[in-house]
Amino acid sequence: MNQLVLQRLLRRAGPAGLAGALLTVLAIAGWFGLVQPETSHLNETLAQSQALQARLRASTHKVQDLAENPDEQLQRFYGFFPGTATVPDWLAVIDRAATREHLILQQGEYRVIRDRLGLLTRYQVALPIHGTYPQIANFIQRVLKEVPIAAIESLSFERQQVGDPQLDAKLRLILFFGRES
Repeated sequence: MNQLVLQRLLRRAGPAGLAGALLTVLAIAGWFGLVQPETSHLNETLAQSQALQARLRASTHKVQDLAENPDEQLQRFYGFFPGTATVPDWLAVIDRAATREHLILQQGEYRVIRDRLGLLTRYQVALPIHGTYPQIANFIQRVLKEVPIAAIESLSFERQQVGDPQLDAKLRLILFFGRES
């Protein structure tokens, strides 16, 4: 009986009715297959955008707060640097980084440079290094990671022969220290 009713409806609808029903089914499938997932993605993107905007507003307020107190900002900057009494400790960290990369630091030149205007003392460390490029590169990376008060002033490489894997490097670091009160 259901089949007879369906056949009768199909004859009454005709080709235009069938096309309309087919388009309706395709539109519903398109909605759930294409539009709905994109709507969900759009909502997630909007939520992320709002979260980023909130973080931006919060960080802008922090920057404005810091800008209002330049003396405190400067004091916090100088407070980051350890006193010169810790020089041996930082040199030991550099030596351990070399040991981990199987490099031997046989000699070094050290020089203290006092800044007349600022409140920092610079400690210049010149190190001759002999090793492979990966060893030297890893050593420098370790030093910069483990010694946050270090900066590279200069670095040069020299190879004795073209195919030689060993390099002679000259590394000059600057370690920044606060002044002892």
